[in-house]
Amino acid sequence: MTSQPRLRGKAPASSPPFERLRADFDQAAAALLARAVGQALPLDEFRREAEALAACFEETAWTLQRSDPALAGFAAFRRHLRAGVAALQEEYLAHLRPATPLAAVFANAAASSPRHLAGGVPARATTIRCRSCGSPRAAETETLCRYCGQAVL
Repeated sequence: MTSQPRLRGKAPASSPPFERLRADFDQAAAALLARAVGQALPLDEFRREAEALAACFEETAWTLQRSDPALAGFAAFRRHLRAGVAALQEEYLAHLRPATPLAAVFANAAASSPRHLAGGVPARATTIRCRSCGSPRAAETETLCRYCGQAVL
């Protein structure tokens, strides 16, 4: 397990310890995210490291709380840790997922549909598609695309 973090964050030295600890956690979380993106860590390994980081900071917070029970902010700091880990994982997932534009999805579907119909019955009708994203119109009465909001005709 890693050693307990030192209070060295961006919060002023005169601020309450939990605010300094929060600043340190945010700084360490940003460093973890940058390292994970740079090294392309597997998602489960990133989750373990993010949880270990939060556990280390929580242990430090427990130590602070035990040393001075009158300190306020422990519960809020724990909530910040949980929310920070969840946000960190979502941000890392956003880096892992490739951005697929909607037009590419519909272009792929349109390109692959003739292959599937090659051995079947020929189409008797044509589908009106959106000019901007290529999605098919679901009903004849639709004039606006359900996906991008542009005019279909």
